Amino acid sequence: MLVVVFVSILAILFTHLEVKGQMNDGMKWGFVLLTVLGAIHYDYGNDYMSYYNLYKSIASYNLSWKNLIDVETFKDPGWTILNWIFQCLGGFFMLVAVLNVIQNIIFYQFIRKYAPKEWWTVSVYIYAICTSLYLINFSMMRQGFVGAIFLACWPLIEKKKPLYVLAILFLCSFVHGTAKVLLPFAFWGYAPMKNGKYWVLAYMVLLLSLYLSVDLVNQIIEPFFAMESFEEYAEVYGKDDNNISFGGLGWWIYMIPVIVSMYYLFEKNEDSQSKKQLVALSTIGSLILPFGTVMPMIGRLANYFVAFNLAAYPIAFSSIKNKTLRFVLLGLVLLIIFFDYYKFFNSPVWMKSYGIFCSIFSQI
Repeated sequence: MLVVVFVSILAILFTHLEVKGQMNDGMKWGFVLLTVLGAIHYDYGNDYMSYYNLYKSIASYNLSWKNLIDVETFKDPGWTILNWIFQCLGGFFMLVAVLNVIQNIIFYQFIRKYAPKEWWTVSVYIYAICTSLYLINFSMMRQGFVGAIFLACWPLIEKKKPLYVLAILFLCSFVHGTAKVLLPFAFWGYAPMKNGKYWVLAYMVLLLSLYLSVDLVNQIIEPFFAMESFEEYAEVYGKDDNNISFGGLGWWIYMIPVIVSMYYLFEKNEDSQSKKQLVALSTIGSLILPFGTVMPMIGRLANYFVAFNLAAYPIAFSSIKNKTLRFVLLGLVLLIIFFDYYKFFNSPVWMKSYGIFCSIFSQI
């Protein structure tokens, strides 16, 4: 735990020094540290050994191409193929390393391209400290990889190239079935942003629906997780004590980004349509993530959209002209992210697998 916390702090510090002009390529070096840590971890994260054992199971089979794409044999053909390929490319440890390199390059480039430089420190803080991003990818390798690919699709989405995005996300669905949920968002580049009041209304309806219809929403989402061990996941991760009560102070703090984003979308500003689309997309994650405490599956879906906060927060919060108000609201959001980070490492669900960092060097 201390190793991960220390490296995360260094990444944030290096980024801050670059923003202040006191260190060249500070954010890049921070991401290098985060990437190295992700690449060399061993048995760190709740699902690591499950993935490792699955790899050994795949390696032990004399698999034909037909077996590889047979869902009855292995439920995720895309992930099976990746494991099969890396038998000749260094094994499971190399697979984990390559995935971490790809993911962190995607996050780094996204922040550098879409977040204003003066906000880079906040963006890296969110990436390193928000438990739905860097930390959770130690455990949920497949979904973390798909989430990074979805983020990498944003340039294609904003340029209105849905066929490319559909093809990429369709392939991702063979790695993690929930990628099917993302297919409609290939057309997000066509979302009209002129009348922000309609977006505000839509998100208010969504919020009210989630608040009043927990069981119904779970029933709608569950089929997408039919091959993702829904009951097992809900049983294990649904016990996480990192919960908030609806209507409580914590819940309202979680709603701050949603409210700020709605304000940004509602007000008239000169920002480009793609910026507004990015904020609107990220708002989905900010809105549904707090409900993950009572609907574990929707919490997993939220992870796909939370990554867009790395640029959306800077864009939306910058629209608050009152500097004191902006500082207070952003401070509260960053504070509760840190509070979740602290609770994560003290949660009985996560503490056992995240308490002590181990590296692959102990196994080589």
